[in-house]
Amino acid sequence: MVRSKGFALLVIITCCIAICTTPVSAAYYDKALFAIWATSADDIFAVGMSGAIFHCDGSKLVSMPSNTSTNLLDIWGSSPRDVFAVGDEGTIVHYNGSSWTEMNSGTLE
Repeated sequence: MVRSKGFALLVIITCCIAICTTPVSAAYYDKALFAIWATSADDIFAVGMSGAIFHCDGSKLVSMPSNTSTNLLDIWGSSPRDVFAVGDEGTIVHYNGSSWTEMNSGTLE
């Protein structure tokens, strides 16, 4: 599994341009992303500003609904069906392989 911060947007878009068969929309370039996590070249997640979550499955890059508008600052998982993203104001969202749901962290910091 790969985890990195910094140039996550550039990495995920560059990766998907190289491996995806579906063209990457220019609309994705305006999203500031802060972290990236992957299990493989065909399972890449990135998170960022205003609840942005993107996934690249090796053939296309898609925006995923996170159910939060809070900045997401980091992402980690134990498998493609068990992924957690954390952010400002104690935000935690969990992905179960089909959807993201918000979890209670018990803090607003």
